[in-house]
Amino acid sequence: MQLNKVVYVALFLAMGLMVACSKFKQRDIVGNWEGALITQGEDTLKIDPKILKFSFDKNKKYKFEGTLLHKEAGDYSVYNKYLFTTDRLAEKPEEKAVEILVLSADSLHLRMNDGGNERVLKLKRKK
Repeated sequence: MQLNKVVYVALFLAMGLMVACSKFKQRDIVGNWEGALITQGEDTLKIDPKILKFSFDKNKKYKFEGTLLHKEAGDYSVYNKYLFTTDRLAEKPEEKAVEILVLSADSLHLRMNDGGNERVLKLKRKK
């Protein structure tokens, strides 16, 4: 009986540590972001990064504006080092995930895969 109690306490503490050690917090991404640089491999893409804009609110809703008038809007979540988005404007909404490399007061760097090519989008927080 004593061993079961120790195991439960250890599991509870381990789970608490996992939650407490989550790399990035959802509240830290809330705000408006504008592209500063986009790279593919070692190359900087010839796209004006300022046209890439994200907006995340505290109700887990996001908006995105991209190239060629591409727009998205829907739900998002942050878990550990990943940003998950579901575009509700799409005909068939699907969840997408990108890796958060940096999330600070003024910077957000996202790693994504575009047709087998790794891209990194660096954004800055708009004031």
